[in-house]
Amino acid sequence: VDDCGDHHFNNTENNRCSSCDISCSDCETTASSCIKCPSPTFLLENSCVSDCGPGYFPDIPNRACIACTSPCTHCTSSSICTNCPSNHFLTSNHQCVTTCPDNTYSTTTTAPHSCQPCTSPCKTCQNS
Repeated sequence: VDDCGDHHFNNTENNRCSSCDISCSDCETTASSCIKCPSPTFLLENSCVSDCGPGYFPDIPNRACIACTSPCTHCTSSSICTNCPSNHFLTSNHQCVTTCPDNTYSTTTTAPHSCQPCTSPCKTCQNS
């Protein structure tokens, strides 16, 4: 069997087209090995999920969960971190860093830990 069409896969056990699991829009190799998901779910590691969870963000047009750029623990896109590991700080341009850039200082009093601006004209500071 060459092409079984949408919502079916080539079942190599009997060399016939078999239906995908109801949670999948399309699958391959097994009924539950999803490769496409119906709205409102998203593809995550061959399963369709309603929430991508920590470390991923939903790619709505492609109905898939995409990994955040390391070391982000939460993100809204590949370039916008919203939370970092405990040993990192979130910058104003939504990146996770271990050392805050010039003109900022690190604070652990905010959640998430972040880089805050120094009072002008300071290039380095502690607590503003």
